[in-house]
Amino acid sequence: MPDHIEYAQLGDFRVMVDHQRYSPTMINALKSGTYEIGERTCSSRIFKPGDRILEIGSSIGAVSMVLASIVGQDNYIGFEANPELMPDALHNFEINNMSLSYHTAILRNRAHGGEGEPVDFYINKDFWISALTPSGNTIRSTKVPVFCLEDEIDKFHANCLMMDIEGAEADLLLCADLSKIEKIFMELHYWPSREGANRMFKYLINEGFCFDAQISSGANVAFHRGLVPSYDAEC
Repeated sequence: MPDHIEYAQLGDFRVMVDHQRYSPTMINALKSGTYEIGERTCSSRIFKPGDRILEIGSSIGAVSMVLASIVGQDNYIGFEANPELMPDALHNFEINNMSLSYHTAILRNRAHGGEGEPVDFYINKDFWISALTPSGNTIRSTKVPVFCLEDEIDKFHANCLMMDIEGAEADLLLCADLSKIEKIFMELHYWPSREGANRMFKYLINEGFCFDAQISSGANVAFHRGLVPSYDAEC
């Protein structure tokens, strides 16, 4: 094993820590066990065996493995915009004896154009804040294919969405056809537009989703269809 690579334990899973490519912030989050702790801890409260989860923003696969352990590996599919993270995720799957469906792509709903030409994606050394718009900490950009959200939901027969896409969640969900989705769990980002996030909330409620305050905590927010959730909401 190269000197710049070590492994951290996140719950039941080991993940690679690359001291050359990851920032000190990322390394500390992984080694301390705090990386995506909200999603990893509460996923089992909303998702259940047999659910079919489409994850958007799969990153290095830490949350992906938790999701797949809950619903079954064949019931999971993941999409990540940053192509540089695919080798890391696949390696993490391998060392944990998992084989998950993982794709490099940006998803866009039909109302906003659906599948289209590749777009620019801006990579940050803190890979969790890489995004579709550049920032002062952008280190490079790359072209990423664009797939249609509703098409991928249909092809996979997904009934659940898991999302962590650094502020793009409002654009992705607003006006999307979510008629086949029963549960949504996401990390919400207000910094791009508080107005956009609130419009997304209003849209989801108008589409028949209820906000689950018992599972939601801080930026991690959960929605379910129906006035009463079909799962144990205690977290």
